[in-house]
Amino acid sequence: MEKSKKILDASVMVKGFSEEINSEKAHRLIKKHLEGEILIIVPELIFLEITNALKYKKKDEESIKKVSKDLFNFQFKVEKITEPLLSKAIQISIKNNLTIYDSLYIAISQFYGAPLITADSALYKITNVIPLEKCED
Repeated sequence: MEKSKKILDASVMVKGFSEEINSEKAHRLIKKHLEGEILIIVPELIFLEITNALKYKKKDEESIKKVSKDLFNFQFKVEKITEPLLSKAIQISIKNNLTIYDSLYIAISQFYGAPLITADSALYKITNVIPLEKCED
């Protein structure tokens, strides 16, 4: 049986590495991935987004480096940014008035036919997007 696929964006992943509202839900999703119950798929830019967000949350250098190491060790399926994927993200961005960054997650979600889980309310209007607070893991 194939694992259930989930796309997690940076807003969810940052919660997985800090303590804030709905962090426990982000922790559970990551744990399910680590236990092989689900497959988390992310774009390669997520590594930059997460570490940058933690920098602005005033995390110290060692904490950010530990998170960076964890991100690589967690063996998420990392989707490279290709021309067709970026083209789809641009189309989604223009149609929905979203950033290209956010649209990339949606494009990956559409490519895999998997839900995008986010804590970014600007994305809630998009089909196949699940708000983290409503996520049942």
